[in-house]
Amino acid sequence: MGDEATRRLTVVLGTETSEVLRAAASSRNREVDLAEPRWTAAGHSGARRAPVAKRSRPSARQRPRTYVVNVCPADGRRRGGARHHAAPEMSLADFAARHLVCMESDPSGLPGGGELLVQNIAGASLARCRPMSEFAPARPGPDGRGPRPDADARPDRGCAI
Repeated sequence: MGDEATRRLTVVLGTETSEVLRAAASSRNREVDLAEPRWTAAGHSGARRAPVAKRSRPSARQRPRTYVVNVCPADGRRRGGARHHAAPEMSLADFAARHLVCMESDPSGLPGGGELLVQNIAGASLARCRPMSEFAPARPGPDGRGPRPDADARPDRGCAI
């Protein structure tokens, strides 16, 4: 992927985040670049999100895997990873099974105090996925856990990340 991939990642994610992401991929004999379709989004916490593709280095034969990278801002508490790990427990089981994704790896600390999260994607493709920040805040469900069962009955919106 080389210099052009490094430039693309740096433009979208920033220098520090790009270096941490590339170092983590390199330690597993992988390369990383932005994935198609290319987009960026902001989360409720101000996290920057973008899809990335990790590929084995040319000597190994594996298909590229696509992930969503979340660059969580420094808030002094490093809450982003904890929130993503807790989300399935705090959601109705049916909603969690259809819309929530697991983390690909443990969060990585960033030099500025933020966190780098790498998540699997919901569904088979990024084409219909939307960041949760594009949805209106959900009301709690009948058991006090959110969201309400009718809140996600919007197949036109696709899956949420």
